[in-house]
Amino acid sequence: MADVFVRQVRSMTPEEVAFCERSVPAAFAEVVSRDPDGLALGGEEPATYGELDEASDRIAEGLVGRLGEGPEPVGLMFASFRGVVEALFGVLKAGKIGMPLDPHAPEARLTRVLEDSGARLLLGDLPTVAVGELVSPDDLKRTRMAASSVALGPDSPSMLIYTSGSTGEPKGVLTRQGTQLHSALSNAYWAEIGPESRIGFAWSLSFAAAYMQIFAGLLSGATVLRYPAEERGLLDMPTWITENSVSVLSLLSSMVK
Repeated sequence: MADVFVRQVRSMTPEEVAFCERSVPAAFAEVVSRDPDGLALGGEEPATYGELDEASDRIAEGLVGRLGEGPEPVGLMFASFRGVVEALFGVLKAGKIGMPLDPHAPEARLTRVLEDSGARLLLGDLPTVAVGELVSPDDLKRTRMAASSVALGPDSPSMLIYTSGSTGEPKGVLTRQGTQLHSALSNAYWAEIGPESRIGFAWSLSFAAAYMQIFAGLLSGATVLRYPAEERGLLDMPTWITENSVSVLSLLSSMVK
C-alpha cells in the first residue's frame, strides 16, 4: 500500500501538485471564477457556484466579526444540505475549523465533544439542540467583518472530525487543507469527476467521508445532489438516480446489502 501511495504522489503533474499547495478557499475561488453560474448544488436546494461563494463570504465575515481571527473549531449542526455547504466554506474562508456534529447523537457525546474541542460557537439551522447555543447564519450578519486578511495555505487546519468512541472516548482528528485538497483530487481522479458530473450524495453529514465527496465534487466544478433518503427511502434510489441523471454515486456497503 505504501509503494502504491508513493507511486501515486510521484506521478502527480506539476498542476496537480500546485493544486494541493494552497488552501481550500483558493481552490474554490478558481472554480467559481471559471463558471459562477454553473450549478453547484442540485435537487431540492439548488445553488450556483456564485451563490455559494457569496453566501459563504457573508458567513466568513460574520465569524471573523464574532470570534476574531485565528483558527478555532466551529460546530456545524444543519438539516439543510445547502446550509451546511455554505457554512463549511464560510468557516474555512474565516480561517476556522469545521467540526460537523450529529444532532441526533446522545447528549453526553455532544457535551464531551464540545468540551474536548473547546468550540465557542455552534452554527446551524435547527430549531433546538440538546447542548450549547445554536447560532444561525442570519445571526452572524450583525457581526460581519472583512475576512480577506485571513492568511490561509495548505498547512492551515480544515476539519475536526471525532471518532465514534466505540473503543473509548471520542477522539478528534484534525486535517490540513492541503490534505483535504489531495483527497479531493484523488477522489475526482478515480471516480472521473469533472464539470459535467452529477454526483449523488447519500452520506450522513456527521461522517468524515461525506466531506471528501463534497470537496471532490465542488472543487471539480461538478453538481452535487443530496438524496432525500427520509422522504424516499433506499428502495427508491434507482428511480431518483435516473430522474436526476446522476453519473457518480458513492455509498456505504451497508446501504447496498
